[in-house]
Amino acid sequence: MNYKLFFLSLLLIPSFTGIVYGHTVDGIGDYRIEIGWMNEPVVSGETNALELYVSPLTACPDIPTLLECANSQEFENGIDGLRKMLKVQFVYDKTETITLPLTADHDVPGKYYAFITPTISGYYQANLIGKILETPVNLSLHPPPIAERSYIEFPQSADLALTEVIDDNSKLEQKIETLENTIKNLETSNDQLKDQIDGYFVMVLPIGIIGIIIATIIGVIVGVARLSPNFLINKFAAYYVEFFRNIPLLLQIFFWYFAALRALPLPQDAEAIFGVFFLTIKGLYVPAFIWENFNIFLYSIVASIIAIIVIRIQAKKLQETQGKQIPVFFISIGLILILPLLSFLIGGVSLSFEIPKLKQLAATSFVYDGGLSLPPELIALTL
Repeated sequence: MNYKLFFLSLLLIPSFTGIVYGHTVDGIGDYRIEIGWMNEPVVSGETNALELYVSPLTACPDIPTLLECANSQEFENGIDGLRKMLKVQFVYDKTETITLPLTADHDVPGKYYAFITPTISGYYQANLIGKILETPVNLSLHPPPIAERSYIEFPQSADLALTEVIDDNSKLEQKIETLENTIKNLETSNDQLKDQIDGYFVMVLPIGIIGIIIATIIGVIVGVARLSPNFLINKFAAYYVEFFRNIPLLLQIFFWYFAALRALPLPQDAEAIFGVFFLTIKGLYVPAFIWENFNIFLYSIVASIIAIIVIRIQAKKLQETQGKQIPVFFISIGLILILPLLSFLIGGVSLSFEIPKLKQLAATSFVYDGGLSLPPELIALTL
């Protein structure tokens, strides 16, 4: 009796294993690829879809082959955004070929569909073509075979309705994706415009302040030199004015930026100026002021200016009424020095300096870290 049951089980096992279907798994580079049919068993004449799963492949030091390593792992942490980077080339009998686009699954990242209605039963080959991020892909996979339609003919199929539903769903998904991409592009453009406006403000304000200070100093020096009775000083000032007046400002900016500043050394080759300043092709690096309780120091400066104005007014009144003169100049110098000094001694104000230090970002890329960086664009526009 036991022998009869044993032989009966041997006859039944192949019949059960014959209807089991599965997905084909392979690996390429650092990625695991799995492909199979969405609806199984696959019947000719009915709309179906190839399911594609793409996920990272964890290294298997104990497994010799990439295929065995991929088969030993499950799909997880799928890679999204490959819909336009990959295509499935469906091949029948090594001659008939059709290229299928991919549709991303909105719920499962890294899962994609390639819809198709196979009309011929048999074995097919699916060639995955394109690239996964930066890894080129040209992989041949063999999904489970397609059975004849007579294998499952009852009840009456509704292929046309199913096809229409799938097509409408695909079109709707494409429209939604197009709308999402449009919104993302608008948001990105808006953020870039805001960053540009902020960058212009940050760049223009320092240029204006520095330009006013430098122009005032140079203008006073050249103006006084122009009135000097010394022939050399007078003519030098005159030539200086005429030279820069007759050269367009745009040409001067191009000269400083593309000629003078481009000839400066790289950060790793720059020589220190006074041990703390570094003039390179990437800009001028200077020590940065590190203040503590800077507001108290600022209040002392304001208090000194107010005290000087009050003393000057009182000194003028005293001179007009009593004819006495007060050394306003020396008192003003004392106030502008003593009050800020007291803020350091008893106000808790401190000042330190952060010196730029050379930092290596890559094998051939260096930059100075710390301190204050003045970019070459700012220098060119200021000069």
